[in-house]
Amino acid sequence: MLQAMDGPGIPLHLLLLVLVGVPICVAALLGWVASRGMTPLVFRCRRCEGEFRRAPFRAFPTACPRCGSHSWNASP
Repeated sequence: MLQAMDGPGIPLHLLLLVLVGVPICVAALLGWVASRGMTPLVFRCRRCEGEFRRAPFRAFPTACPRCGSHSWNASP
């Protein structure tokens, strides 16, 4: 026949940590690994004909880093 366990089980705070914390850590790790393989974005300034690159997770460039023009995407 089956007998009941006499010893204490896993504490509730440890169980919650394992059920919630581990999936969050795994998701963060996989997201970090995936973002490392992203190709940088390449832009060309129409004012100075310079080419510059930005990381894909950064904001859209406001000025050309080579000539400093804020209208780097406009026709000359």
